[in-house]
Amino acid sequence: MSHVRPKAGKRRRDKPNCRKGIHLFGPAQEVGGGITRRVCELCSAVSIDLTGAHPMGTPSLDDFTRRPATTRSS
Repeated sequence: MSHVRPKAGKRRRDKPNCRKGIHLFGPAQEVGGGITRRVCELCSAVSIDLTGAHPMGTPSLDDFTRRPATTRSS
């Protein structure tokens, strides 16, 4: 059987390229809050873009204070 050559101009990209940091990312998916996520179609590596993220407020100390535990009646 003879060797089958790939079509001219159609270079196959595979996981060794991903190991070099050259990924084949799919379309961007909106996660929420201006954050977008892209997944490599070959190795499933995830790229998260935070450049469009909305600024988050700083939580107050009241958010971290311990609230009394509620008791359960049986």
